[in-house]
Amino acid sequence: MSGVAIGIAIIAIIISITSIGILTTQTTIQVLDVSSEPIERTIYVNLIEPKGSTNVEKEPFPTKDLPEGGGYELKSPDESGKWVVETYTFSPSIIIVNQGDTVNIKMLGINGALHKITIENYVSEFDIHRGELKEISFLADKTGTFKMSCDVHRPAMEGYLMVLPNA
Repeated sequence: MSGVAIGIAIIAIIISITSIGILTTQTTIQVLDVSSEPIERTIYVNLIEPKGSTNVEKEPFPTKDLPEGGGYELKSPDESGKWVVETYTFSPSIIIVNQGDTVNIKMLGINGALHKITIENYVSEFDIHRGELKEISFLADKTGTFKMSCDVHRPAMEGYLMVLPNA
């Protein structure tokens, strides 16, 4: 498969995922140069907490509960009527590499005191604290889509490692 064909395949996958609604508006995708030969890739991932706030005078406080777990928080209006909603996410939340690549992921804990991260079939659970930069490295030897998650901030803090078959 040529580099152009692999590039087209990546774009088709992204469009397919987006069109069926798997991605949220907070999802970012790390699309890397396509190469037919395995290479070493370094990817930076930030562990962040997007927040939104408003006042009950502008928008009513939501009445429907958010999913349970540490990944979402909805703070009731204070005495001034201000309310806040927040979640946790990986940025980027989708990483795409080729089979055979050596993958170096540098994760920075920006928000949240503690994250317990795993990458399915590749990396066992490890901790990252706020302000800490942790590097994990592995050989992408299995093709497929693998869940990347934070056990502390489920169900919101999930992403994916996509390992494409090499040409």
